[in-house]
Amino acid sequence: MGVEKPFKNRIRLSFEQRLGGQLERELQTESIVARSTLTGSWSPTTWLTVGAALPVISGQLQVQHHPVRRLAGLGDLELYGRALVFRDRKFSPRHLGAVLVGIKLPTGPRVEDSSGYPAPEDFQPGSASVDGIFGASYSYFGDDFSLFASLSYRHTTTGWRGYRRGSKIGASAILQHPIHERVALGMGMDFGHALPDEVVPSESPERLPLPNTGGTLLSLTPQILFSLRTDWLLRVAVQAPVLQSWNADQSEYPTGIVSLTVDL
Repeated sequence: MGVEKPFKNRIRLSFEQRLGGQLERELQTESIVARSTLTGSWSPTTWLTVGAALPVISGQLQVQHHPVRRLAGLGDLELYGRALVFRDRKFSPRHLGAVLVGIKLPTGPRVEDSSGYPAPEDFQPGSASVDGIFGASYSYFGDDFSLFASLSYRHTTTGWRGYRRGSKIGASAILQHPIHERVALGMGMDFGHALPDEVVPSESPERLPLPNTGGTLLSLTPQILFSLRTDWLLRVAVQAPVLQSWNADQSEYPTGIVSLTVDL
């Protein structure tokens, strides 16, 4: 979603399922998270696309010698607008450059997990914060391969009980090659860097960074795409960590990704 050529009045719907997790050795904690996201976009003109994404989060948190804590809930709604700032030609362009601006709204309620108590703030489906999203992307559409690259920044604000999740910088690049009229292979690279989470104690207005939060992750993302029928695209991918540098003794598990995208 978001790298396609914008045709006037094109409507695009997508459902994506992700499953991943992480292990934090120092605190002897393992978390598994499933993220289901429904996304829709509309291009009112040939240069402007507006869209929305709504996730549903479920997962479990296992602390050694403690019962497993499970939760599920609605995440935060994201709204965005993408504007083309460059195209090499009006008809069937090969090169597209775009900028993106978005906002994350605090729509996800604070949920309790299976213990009957509110889930930890960093494990809540929503953050209760209003975050700004800014990005830029480049797309190349060739006969033998296509290339998609993006850069993004998410500026977070304070949410539940003075808790602020770390702001994030992200980058991605995907090279895609068709091997059949209905099948394409791709190899991607995903990079993310998150600042430490912060908390504002009730007795002090000063934000304090939290230990064991934030860090850097670089992953390779092989994928395969199937054109099930005209305007129906199925994507299967695995995001495999190759470089991890966290502010804690932890490791990220590979993330499985399956998505279906339909153009109307």
